[in-house]
Parts: sequence; structure tokens; C-alpha cells
Amino acid sequence: MSGRSAIRQRSVSALAILVLVGSLSLTALVAGWLQQNMRDNAQMRFERHVQRLEDNIRGRFVKATYGLSGLRSTFLANGGRPLDRAQFRTWMMARNIPDEFPGIRGLGFIERVERIDLDAFMARERADGAPDFAVRTTGQAPNLFVIKLIEPLTPNRAAWGYDVGSEAIRREAAERAIDTGAPALTGHITLLQDAAKRQGFLYVVPVFKSADVPPSVELRRQQLVGLLYAPIVLDEFLADVVKATDQQLAFQLYDAITPLSTQFIVNKVPASQQNASHLYAERTLHVGGRDLTLRMRTTAAFETEVDRVTPASIGLFGIVLSVMMAMIVWLLGMGHARAEALAQSMTADIQRARAQAEAALRDTRVLLDTLSRYMLITMSDPQGRITEVNDAFCEASGYRREELIDQSHSMLKSGVQSPESWRAMWETITSGQPWRGEICNLTKDGQEFWLQSIIAPMFNAQGNIERYISICAEITQNKRVQQELAKVTERYALATDGGDTGLWECKDLHKGELWWSPQHYRLIGYEPGDFTPSLHGFIERLHPDDQTRIYDELLQAADKAGFDIDFRLQTRTEGYRWFRSRAKVFRDDAGTPVRMAGIIRDVHDHRMALVKIQEHGDALHAIFSLSPDGFVAFRKDGTVGYVSPAFCRLTQLSADDVTGLNESAFLTRLMALSKDPLRLPTLTRLSKEHAHERMVIEMKPPLARMLECQLHEGHGEGVNKVLHLRDVTHETEVDAMKSEFMSMAAHELRTPMASIYGFTELILKRKMSDAMRQDMLESIYRQSQAMIKIINELLDLARIEARRGSDFQRVPVDLTQALDAVVRDFKPPEGRDTPVVGAPTTMQTVLADPDKLRQAIVNILSNAYKYSPQGGAVEIDFPSKNESQPWVGIRISDHGMGLTPEQLAHVGERFYRADKSGNIPGTGLGVSIVKQIMELMDGHLDIQSTPGAGTQVTLWLPAMPAQTP
Repeated sequence: MSGRSAIRQRSVSALAILVLVGSLSLTALVAGWLQQNMRDNAQMRFERHVQRLEDNIRGRFVKATYGLSGLRSTFLANGGRPLDRAQFRTWMMARNIPDEFPGIRGLGFIERVERIDLDAFMARERADGAPDFAVRTTGQAPNLFVIKLIEPLTPNRAAWGYDVGSEAIRREAAERAIDTGAPALTGHITLLQDAAKRQGFLYVVPVFKSADVPPSVELRRQQLVGLLYAPIVLDEFLADVVKATDQQLAFQLYDAITPLSTQFIVNKVPASQQNASHLYAERTLHVGGRDLTLRMRTTAAFETEVDRVTPASIGLFGIVLSVMMAMIVWLLGMGHARAEALAQSMTADIQRARAQAEAALRDTRVLLDTLSRYMLITMSDPQGRITEVNDAFCEASGYRREELIDQSHSMLKSGVQSPESWRAMWETITSGQPWRGEICNLTKDGQEFWLQSIIAPMFNAQGNIERYISICAEITQNKRVQQELAKVTERYALATDGGDTGLWECKDLHKGELWWSPQHYRLIGYEPGDFTPSLHGFIERLHPDDQTRIYDELLQAADKAGFDIDFRLQTRTEGYRWFRSRAKVFRDDAGTPVRMAGIIRDVHDHRMALVKIQEHGDALHAIFSLSPDGFVAFRKDGTVGYVSPAFCRLTQLSADDVTGLNESAFLTRLMALSKDPLRLPTLTRLSKEHAHERMVIEMKPPLARMLECQLHEGHGEGVNKVLHLRDVTHETEVDAMKSEFMSMAAHELRTPMASIYGFTELILKRKMSDAMRQDMLESIYRQSQAMIKIINELLDLARIEARRGSDFQRVPVDLTQALDAVVRDFKPPEGRDTPVVGAPTTMQTVLADPDKLRQAIVNILSNAYKYSPQGGAVEIDFPSKNESQPWVGIRISDHGMGLTPEQLAHVGERFYRADKSGNIPGTGLGVSIVKQIMELMDGHLDIQSTPGAGTQVTLWLPAMPAQTP
């Protein structure tokens, strides 16, 4: 028994030892795995912080680049010329430097000045509002790089006028930027304006005369306008970047030109933590042609979050557990339960890792759900068949999901895009590159809907295209707005210049002041603005035999509703011509005539035709002789039988030159005068091939006319065909004026649209921080507001002209109360005082529409501030006058730049802006709207201005009679 017991004891001991050895080995493996997992987690967290810090520092330089590029675009919009001091300050005042470009001391402009021109340069700058400007330079270099402009000036005054070319490091960066055409960063320097004498840089961007960088170094030096630059103090520039890592990292920044010239410039590693970290990383930042070395290490805060206790605790626990397991096995196999508990403990870490992966998957799903909710998304196979589509796309297209799946995208095509554009899209995406553009599709019910689309290929593990994803934003409403604007523009052009009738108005019957439409001028051979029309000048232009009669008619018209009279008027080149004018007299509430308006038409040809008919009785010959159009009559045998004098005048071909020619020979002679001759042997083919279109021949110089040709066929014995040539040169010029109007409207819309497009493209194509994304979205919002303002003013002007005051609400309005409400709600520009309002001396009640009157006051008040950017008080008072009736008004005065007489003559014209530089914002429609509003309320606008002294604008309205008790 004792022998068997010993054997059992030895067996149990052996089993216990085996369990102990196995458990200790397993404990060592688990502790080692936990230790490695702890190191891996720490390394991953360290790399995330490293990437965040690198992105933050790189983003600071990117923002500086954006700021300088935006300022360069303003220089290019100024015609490739430097901004003057006022324009530069205005641009800077519109920016929020601390928020938009953190850590930058300001923005400035450096001009290259030849040393021999230095005195003339300083004289120009002192005359341009900088009497204390002086250049500070050393050495004898042939050219200088002078800091001409810098804002804000007060904290940067020490650098103003400094020749950066007199110091080697600054000159090297300036010349490198010019020769490469790219931004350049200087070596580390001490800024003149930094009293603390800390390390800093200058970040320089070249500005050339054109938007494209010249292709060679020589051309870049010749076409240089100057250098835009940003002074940077590194301690300020990198002041709070460590916050982005939650104080988990410290860093050092070196200026690394070559491995042997690495110089320490910024140290953000506390002395107490120099040896506290065990993780270290180094990155190279390429900025402005220089390599900056960024070295990062963990801080004590990072190290305290590294879990080093758990592996040791697990190891100690494993040893104790192993011993206990061995004892339990030795004590009749109680280690089964212990082994199971140990297994559960070992799998806990695996379960935590799985939970982290599931959390990441949930975040990804939330992102995809948000994208699917607000964007139109489809996926298709490599052949273009739709495999997946989200609800937003189904709602926009009108199709159900099952109607789209396995169908080609071509089922939605509208036909707006050309086949070439679709081929270009497929070539792009099949080459592995994303495609971006606008697509016009058709909904299920046949309606067009526009999409701004990005189509990108997706690859499998072997690198082959597996499918395509399309992410779209619907822009149908934007397209409709553009189409509506085009229609409004076309109607406006047709209404003003499309007819053959001139308009005129006598605004004040007492003063005899006249207004003529552009067509009125052209009817008598002049261009708009050649002279100022007046009643006295009109009487002098009348034929002597008509002067007394017309003068009497005008005097009697005040007692009648108007007149309808014919008269002869002297033209510029054609002597006296017959015109017909119809007019209507407008009266005030008391029945007193106050103004007269009417139309004028050239009836000279008609009168002359009647005279010829009466004298000769040959109607056809009279029409041919007097008509400005040319006529060619063909006999039945196809030869030319008659040409009108107008044809000879239009073509400079005499009757002898063409009479008797057959159709082919005649066409040859006619087409020889055309800049683009047609190859047509007969008039019959001319009629057939151009039956449904307008055929216009452009004549060669010196004729330079545009002749419209029409063929009229008949069956007479004497005349078989008549070729009609009409001079449409004027109509062509009108079309050009329409194009100019469209160009002006497009120009006003292009600037905000370009900003919206640029920022949107950056958001879509670049990864950026939330703060930078928010900043760009705010810029997009501001530019959208500017574009909406232009469209609203165009629509407002069209609505006022169309309704002619029918929607105005005429009620008694107290001008002082109306003005108080405007001033109370009006927000002057930053740094400007509110308007100074004087006390009225008389009762100020008028009959007007309160909302329209408020709109007129706000427009004029805004202009007073905009056109006095140098400051000065804006003053408001309440004048009155008595001219056949009492008048009261609101007079708004500024002390700004003022207007010349030439500018003053154009104020109120559509799209006219006195400021041609584009520095003062506006659409050129505000005063036109005010003028229309005042006239529709029986008032008028009076503008007095002196260049350099300011402008006074008075809104006059008839005063209401005082109420008797």
C-alpha cells in the first residue's frame, strides 16, 4: 500500500509540477503579449498626435499662401497694376487677419525699384497719401526691393520703407520667388517690427502682369509687378499648435537647408522633459522652397497614460495562479475551475479589441448615412450599369429603386451634353482618375434636373476597377436662376435699344431741361452723350419755317393733354429730316403741368415718299429712290433689269456695272465685296438654301456694312425676282450692345462665383481641419450673398420699371420719423460714426410708399459711406423749397472723393459706377433704382458734387398741405 501511495504521490507531484511549468509558460506568453500590445497602442497614439501636429503646422503655412494668393488675385483684377495705398488698405480692412491667417503679423507689398529711380519713387509715394514715407537701404546694389505697403501699419511701421534687398537672406528669397515664379520662404531672420527680437521668416509670393506665370526666368523678371509677403514671428505663428495634441507632444523646429546646416529655430520641449520620452519622430516640411525639420517627442503627460502596470500585474497574478493551480491539481484536480477562469481573463483583451473595431465601424456607418442623406449617390459596375442607388437620387429622378437597378445611366440622359463630353468622361474614369463636372439628366416625367457630379473608380485587391461611385449635388435651382437672369437681361436690352423710336422727357417745364434716350440721339446722327439736350437747343435745331409753329404748339400743350406734330429737324450729316413726335403732359395734384414726355420717330422717308408720289405718280420708282434699302430687279430671262440708288450706295457698284448681268455673274460681283463670299451660282439656290434663316453679308472695308439679303419671287412679265438688301449695321451694333450688357452682368456675377467655385473645389478635393472648412464655408456664404444682391437688384429694377408704381402704397409719411427708423437700423462701416442728423425747420409730411422711401434712403446713405472711405462725417438735413408748390426733402452729404461733371452726367445710368478700379463694392444699379422710385412717387433726385470735397444727394418730394383743425 505504501509503495502504491508513493507512486500516486509521485504521479500527483509530477502532474502538479507539469501544471506549474505549463501555467508559468502560459503566463510568460500572456504577459509578453500584453507588453507588446501596450507598446503598439502607445506607438499608434503617438503617430496620430504626430500627424495632427504636422497637419496643424502645415495648415498655418497653407492659410498664409491662400491669403497672399487672394491678394494677388485682387492685383490681377486691377489690370495687373499695383493697388494704390487706399485700395490696399480697403482690401485689408475687409479681412480678419487674426482669424483668417493666425500667427501672421500682417500682409505687405514689395516693389522692385532701380537705384537710379529711388528719388522719383519716394516722391510718388509721398504724394500718394504717405508724406512721411522713406526708404532705408544699405549697400550699392543696382536694384532695391522696398516694402511699399504693409497693413496693419501701426504694429509693422518699423518695416515700412525697408529695402529687403539690402540684407542677403531676404534678397535671396525675393530673387528666388521671382526666378521660379513660386512662393519663397526666407531663412530664419529677426523681424524689424519684433521688439522681442525672436526668430521669424518672410513668406514671399511674386505677382506678374498676367495670371499665368511667364515660362522663362527672363520673362518673369521683365513682367514682375512686385512681391506680396507676410512677416511671420515663429513664437506667435506656432503659439497654440501644441494644444491640438492635448499637451501629449513637445516639438522642435529646425531650418534644414543641408544636413550640415541644420539650425535650431523653435524649441517647444520643456527642459524638465528632455529625457522623459521614449517615442520620437522626425518630419520634413517643404515650405516656400525650403525644408524645415520637425522633431517631436512624447511628454510626461503622454507617458503617464501608457499602461505599464497591467502586464506586470498579469505576470505576477499568473505566477501566483500557477502555484495555486499546481497545488489544486495536487489536491485532487481542483485546477479545472482555475484554468477556466484564467482562460476567460486571457480572452478579455481580445473582446475589448473587437469592441473598438465595432465602434469604428459604427462611426463609418454614421458618416456614410450622412453623405447618403444629403447627396445623390449611385454605384455602377465597370460597364456602367447601376448596382446601387440611394433614396435621395430616387427622389430627385422620380424613379423607384427597382426601376434603376441593372439599368445604364444613359436612360437618364437629356441630350444636353454632347457625345464628345461623355467620351471624355469615360476616358477619364477608365484611366483610374476621378471626373468632376455638370450633368443634365431627365426625370421620369421628362423634366430636366442638373447635377454637380464627382465620379470616381473603385479598385479591387488586384488593382483592377471593380465599380464606379457617383456623388452628386443637385444644382437645378441655380441653373434656373441663371436662365431667368438671361431673360431679364434680354428684355432690358430690347426695351432700351431694340426699337426704332426715340424717347424724350422734359423733367421740369419751367427749366426746359430735356432727357433723350440713346435712340433719340442716333435718329439725328449723334451718339448718346455727344451733347446735353435742352428745350432751347431743340428749338434752334428746327427748320426756320417750323420754329414758330412748334414753339406755339409747345406753349399750348400745357393747356391740353399733349400734342401730335410733324416737324423738320437738323441732323448731323443729312441736313433737315422730317420727324413726328407725340407727347403727353403730366400734372400734379393741383392740375399744374410739371413735366412732359413723349416719343419721336423719323418719318422723313415717309414724307418724302408722299411728296414723290404726289409729284411724279410713280410709287414704285419713289420707293426705290428713297428707300435706304437696296433693290435689284431681275427680268424673266434672269438678267438684271434695274438697280436702285440705295443698292449702289450700299455696295459702291454702279448701275452700269451690274445691269444686264445674269444671276451667276451678278452674284460673283456681289460676293466679291463680301469678307466671307458664298459659293452660290444662282439666286434660286440662294433662296432654297437660306429659306429658313437670316442671310447677312459682311462687306469688306471701306464699306464695312452688314447687308441682309432676301429674295422675293414673282410671276410678272417685266420683273421675275427682286433681291432686297437691307443695311442691318445698326442692328448688329445693337446686338453688340446686348452682348456688352450681358458681359457686364456676367462680370459682376463672376467674381463671387469664382470664389464660391474655388472654395468649394478646395473643400471637395483637399483634407482640412474643421476650422479651415468652417472658414471656407463662411467665405462661400458671403460670396453667395453678394451674388444674390446683384440678382435681387436686377429683378427689383425690372419689377419697378414693369409695374410703374402700380404696387406702391401711397400714405402720409413723416420724413423725420422715416429717417429716424433708417438711422436706427443702419450699421455704419467699422470705424465710422453714425450719420449726423439735423433738426427739420418745417413740417416734413409727404405722400409716399414707406418701404420704397426707406429703400431709397438706405441706398443713398450706403453710397455716402462707400464713396468716402477716408472718413469724415456723413450729415443729413431736411431742406425745403417752393417752386410752384412746396417741396421737402432729405439731403445726405459726405466729405468723400466727389464726382467730376462728366461722372455726374452719367449717375443714374444702369451699371454706371464712378469708381472704375473695383475697390468700392457695388453693382451700379442702386442710384438707378432710387431714381425710378422717386419719379414714381412724383419726386426727383438732385445731386451736387465737387471732386475731392464730397457729394450732396437730395431726395425731393411734394409736401402735403397742412391739415386744418
